[in-house]
Amino acid sequence: MIDHYRTPRTLSLFTVILLACLALLDVLGALVGFGLIATPDLTFEIEDGVLTSVWLMLYGLLALLKLPLYIATIVFFLCWLYRAHYNLQFLKPGVLNFTSGWAVGWWFIPIANLFMPFKAVREVWSESDPDVSDEPEIFSATFQSAPTYMAFWWGAWILSNVLENISGRLYDPDRLDDLSSFGTLSIFSGILGVVAASLAIMLVMDITNRQEKRYAAIGTIATAATPPPPPMFHQG
Repeated sequence: MIDHYRTPRTLSLFTVILLACLALLDVLGALVGFGLIATPDLTFEIEDGVLTSVWLMLYGLLALLKLPLYIATIVFFLCWLYRAHYNLQFLKPGVLNFTSGWAVGWWFIPIANLFMPFKAVREVWSESDPDVSDEPEIFSATFQSAPTYMAFWWGAWILSNVLENISGRLYDPDRLDDLSSFGTLSIFSGILGVVAASLAIMLVMDITNRQEKRYAAIGTIATAATPPPPPMFHQG
């Protein structure tokens, strides 16, 4: 068991890189949506006169590329979140409502994962405040506000997943009717995905920087509070 502060910097770096790659795929997904609307008749023959949409085939290819990348991003994000929350016990926290295990575990509980993970992340952000105070905390992070971008991140994350699940169910490369509706859904899903990934990058970097500054501030305070050693007198 780790019993000291460990910087989440390395995990945050890998998480940010993976989130950026996801954002790129979402941009491409939105462009495919525009293609479906602008040129729905762009098709090619696969066999015996059967036509399929070029854009739908590209959408399927992007989906295949995105699945393993999405899983890897989730793994690294949750590893980073666990490390960041575990660090709180070494950063003079106030009242914590989550354990590090449940900060991750709530992501896998149906219904509860619509709001509990956000509260856990908010707790990490709040308790990583670089302005260290010697006064005891009366209220937990639940009663403290979070920056506005965190609410937009969470909303974009949920909506993008909902739209992507809907578009995945509607995906059928053999259907060439009503491609404009599918294209519109892909555009909104892609845009929301880019917004969610971009704000998640901001979140990861923000919390990581706050923890590093808080840890440095605590070290400075501890050093200043250490009394000097008693004078040594030597007998002649």
